Amino acid sequence: MRRIAIIGTLPLLLAVSMPVAGAGGAVFEFERRYYAPGDMVTGRVTFGRGSGEPIRAEAGPFTAYLLPNTASIDPPSIPSGAVPVGPMRLDRSATSGHSPWVASVDFVLPEVAPGLYSLGFCNDPCTISSMGELVGGWFHVVPTGDLISLYASRDRIAQQVRSLRGSLRMSDRRAEGLAEELREIREANEKLERKVAGLERASTTPAPRPARFPAPLGWGLVGLTIVLGLVMFRPRRRRAPVVNGPVEPPLVEWIEPSDREPALRR
Repeated sequence: MRRIAIIGTLPLLLAVSMPVAGAGGAVFEFERRYYAPGDMVTGRVTFGRGSGEPIRAEAGPFTAYLLPNTASIDPPSIPSGAVPVGPMRLDRSATSGHSPWVASVDFVLPEVAPGLYSLGFCNDPCTISSMGELVGGWFHVVPTGDLISLYASRDRIAQQVRSLRGSLRMSDRRAEGLAEELREIREANEKLERKVAGLERASTTPAPRPARFPAPLGWGLVGLTIVLGLVMFRPRRRRAPVVNGPVEPPLVEWIEPSDREPALRR
């Protein structure tokens, strides 16, 4: 039951530590994420001035403190729950550049309650608890060393769960996109089917026949057409030319009687 209770608090511890560690700056890198009382803890970090406080190495020596949960050192006071664990060494980095300083700690973890701890520092008397980009570090304390592998397995499982959740969200977005594409394809298919059906109906519908007149009216139109044709194409009489002035009588040849008699006698 004790192990179950401790493991059950792991997601809460991770939720607390991740925002703090992600706040920015240079943090101590420890060999492990989990330690049990009696374990050797080793941490190291390279840092520079950045936008933080000036680096005053000459103000040392500096003492490292184990701070429970989110406690912090605010000079000149040190929290009551802070546990001094040894000196914090400051050395010049072998490589010059943006991070010319190296801070390191080595100590045996004392008997402290399980939970999340941060590493702070201050000089003596406490006047400087921050310098440059250095913001400390974080790790978890477990009751016994045999639980470390169990916590590490739990971390791997949690990481796999987060990865699967991310993949699931990506799959959901991809599925939504495919569903939208499928809807558009269905709409286009329905439009095409309606157009094809309209073309099929148009091809099977007979063409309209020309209007027919009733039989009596049709024969009447035929007769009227013939009459109009005769009237238009009948021959026209030529009129005699009109002569203006007096008209001479036609010439009549007079035949003498003597000329006609032989003919009469015969």
